[in-house]
Amino acid sequence: MDRQSGTGMLTLRRRLGWLGTVTVAFLVVAVGGCSGNDKPGQPRTPRDPATTAAQKTADALADCKAFSDGVWTGSANVKGTVSTGTDTSMSATGGSIDFQITVSGGKVVDGTVTQNTEVAGKVAGRPATGHIVAHGIPGGTGDAVTITWQAGTITVTIDGLPSQQIPVSTAGTGSFAPTSGDCTTLTGDLFTYSRGVENANPGMKSTITGIFTARRR
Repeated sequence: MDRQSGTGMLTLRRRLGWLGTVTVAFLVVAVGGCSGNDKPGQPRTPRDPATTAAQKTADALADCKAFSDGVWTGSANVKGTVSTGTDTSMSATGGSIDFQITVSGGKVVDGTVTQNTEVAGKVAGRPATGHIVAHGIPGGTGDAVTITWQAGTITVTIDGLPSQQIPVSTAGTGSFAPTSGDCTTLTGDLFTYSRGVENANPGMKSTITGIFTARRR
């Protein structure tokens, strides 16, 4: 396709919408929780399903699948690819998601979330790059941490087109929680829920992971 062709440029500009969709998938706005009561090196203990929210929280804390009261600092490296077809896909190439949360009485009362992630791939067969910079405020509870994005941009560039900036949306649903650990060091995947949502979207495929390690001060 001729780079100077008006038709070709229009096609690329339309693909910017797809690029925005694909790149936004790397932003943590909805992530999954966990279940079970297995501990590293210990056998699973049978337990009746929790029938109240209080019991569910107590079970999560006992299983090291919730952030207990205290200050937690964590970081995740983003890996994987999101695609919307054979000629449009983006892969994580660097950067991280860092967070600090303060939990008191089982509730997240303070903290910050910062994302600085690089992605690269192709749109309509042309080289493309993206840079995500965002800042958010965590909330929710120790077994279901939410994120509300306060500010940020996603800068996307397609070969032959000027860079475009997409504002980070503050909208989001879902929550995240650890899935294993020893209750002073916890791990989990920030993208469990959002990856499932993306894979349920016709035409999209996601292998994104954001495995985090968090430690209590």
